[in-house]
Amino acid sequence: MSLTRALAYLQLTGAGLAVVWLVSPSITGVDRGGMISVACVATVFAAVLLRVPVQTRWAAPIVVANSLLLSGYIFFGGDSASAFGLLYLVAAAGAAWFLSGVKTIVVIGWLGGTYALTLWFAHAPGEPAWPGLSGEDSGSLLAGVGALCATTLLTRRLNRRLLEGDQRLGSVVEFSRDAVNGVDRDGVITVWSPGAERMYGYAASEAIGQPISLIHPPVHRGSEQEVVRRVLGGERIENYETQRMSKDGSVVTVSMSISPIWDAHRRVVGASSIARDMTASLRAQEATRHDSLYDGLTGLPNRTLLLDLVKRALARNDRLRQPLAVLFIDLDHFRLVNDSLGRETGDELLRLVVPRLLRAIRPSDTLARLGGDEFAVLCEQLPSEASAIRIANELIGALDEPIVLGGAEHSGSASIGVAFSTPESSAAELLRDADAAMYRAKAAGGGRAELFDQEMRASVLGRIRTEAALRSALADENQIYVHYQPLVSLQSGQIVGAEALARWRHPDWGPVPPMEFIPVAEESGLIHELGAQVMRRAAHESAVWQEAPDFAGIAVNVSTRQLVEPDEVARLVRDVIAAEGIPPGFLTLEITESVLIEHLDAGRDALESLAELGIGLSLDDFGTGYSSLSYLADLPFDSVKIDQSLTANIVHTPHADALAAAIIQMGQALGKQMIAEGVETLDQAARLQALGCDIAQGFYFAQPMAPAMLTALLRHRHTWLPLIGIATHAATAATHSHGP
Repeated sequence: MSLTRALAYLQLTGAGLAVVWLVSPSITGVDRGGMISVACVATVFAAVLLRVPVQTRWAAPIVVANSLLLSGYIFFGGDSASAFGLLYLVAAAGAAWFLSGVKTIVVIGWLGGTYALTLWFAHAPGEPAWPGLSGEDSGSLLAGVGALCATTLLTRRLNRRLLEGDQRLGSVVEFSRDAVNGVDRDGVITVWSPGAERMYGYAASEAIGQPISLIHPPVHRGSEQEVVRRVLGGERIENYETQRMSKDGSVVTVSMSISPIWDAHRRVVGASSIARDMTASLRAQEATRHDSLYDGLTGLPNRTLLLDLVKRALARNDRLRQPLAVLFIDLDHFRLVNDSLGRETGDELLRLVVPRLLRAIRPSDTLARLGGDEFAVLCEQLPSEASAIRIANELIGALDEPIVLGGAEHSGSASIGVAFSTPESSAAELLRDADAAMYRAKAAGGGRAELFDQEMRASVLGRIRTEAALRSALADENQIYVHYQPLVSLQSGQIVGAEALARWRHPDWGPVPPMEFIPVAEESGLIHELGAQVMRRAAHESAVWQEAPDFAGIAVNVSTRQLVEPDEVARLVRDVIAAEGIPPGFLTLEITESVLIEHLDAGRDALESLAELGIGLSLDDFGTGYSSLSYLADLPFDSVKIDQSLTANIVHTPHADALAAAIIQMGQALGKQMIAEGVETLDQAARLQALGCDIAQGFYFAQPMAPAMLTALLRHRHTWLPLIGIATHAATAATHSHGP
């Protein structure tokens, strides 16, 4: 309890006792005019102390004024002055210690009244109702003091529950992290919790009595006045987000609940507020938002933010009518760095590339990382379309200088696609067009820029049309089907297996070449559903071939996009094997080597899981791109398919023949079954047989066929061995006649 409140209680007690002194006929020698004057002044003084917050610097004058009023009571009290002074101090001390709250004045009045009634009931017959309370009447004095003590104890007992409730509430407020404060109608702080001290840095002694604008940032004071007006009008405000200024000048973001304070007559006399510090929460939200819009490795805008920026730029460009372009950048041979030097080195390469790219573009351009080794640049307000081409060439030149990684220099280059906006362009379409142009640049050898043109636009629109039709076809059981191309043993000449190949017959277009719809399925993600349908149908249709002599099983192509999805292929294989009742070894999965290299880490885990199921694994298209025999030793492949580009040149090109021979020899040394694909002539089949290749596949033997045709071939046990034997004899003789 503050000093001013205790002194106010003291003055109100004195005024109450003065009334008793004035109405008691037994008390003589009282200067009634002086006593009334002192009591009136004391009442006004107490009201001011209770109503108006008093600053610390006024404490000394208040104590002096209080002493003067006490002296006035004693001076005008006459014969009972000493008793009055003693009762005055005891009663006021008891009230100040035991009582608090808005009912203080009423309780003190009740205390004085109870004291007077106690004296009236305690007087002996024949004695005055009001004893002469002189300094010499010690009995009356002791009786009065006893009555006052009894009344005080009773008051404490009656208020115990209220006090305990106040203490519990006080504990909640004291230990709450939220700031609780109250103000009067004039905006002067009257309540300041420990939470407010911690949040704003002001102690209660510093804040109470100050205007609430003490913690209002200047920029918010206008809006805060409107909030105060609403609350003083009786409105309760919840979840009001604003800012407060702490003692050290820092700004705190808070969420507040503000309520009016009502008096007994339902009049708003002030406002109370509870404020929760939202600074940390907002920082976390902002960090989450930043992470969702910016690349974590380079700090550049990501694809999501770039698309939003392009969308806004297109809206602005509707008014400006100046060329706007998107440049799609793909680093050439980046995956080689990742695979040979590790992912950490690849990340370091990306970080080193970013400053070079930023230096090559204009300050007004936006560089974003789309993922992996792909970047994009948004160029607005270009002077001409030629300006975009110059920027693309600057970007290519920025990568010419070697980059030092792990103490060694690495040369770099980039393929860039450039697309200009049209009045009908959307952000996604513009990025898609630039991507298509980039792929043309990469197909042309990389290290160059290509401009998206009408020919590309027609190609892109064709792919979009194909994707939509393929999506519908996958929901139609009659459009997607499977053909099988036999795998022929070069030792026995018998069919020992077949590769399942997806086919699509559109109701209006007729047969759609696989080279048209398979890449679209890969890019669009439809390859997951397409691959699953082909595997289920192939397993179902091939189940009858288990009884065919020498027929070891079927091979199904698996996309790397399927392979890198956790457990997708393994789960599909388990379901298919269980549904069709085929042994695991009857099914072989073919994975293209060049695509596997791009996702080697994830692919390795998937292959090991599949090998544990007991199915066969075959490495497809080996001998092109970045072929490495180390894959044959490290990965759990059972067979290797030599790419048809080697098979095509095996007869007439010495180095192709030598390479095929080396691959066959080393593959077999590692325990792999060697398969040659793309065999189209008798000479090719004969040469592969001479090199010791195990199995061959190609148009020379048979084109992909319907399952009924393959069933007929297996039933008749068709063989190609005599033709191969004749060709082998002829080829060997020719070799000996020409010498080594």
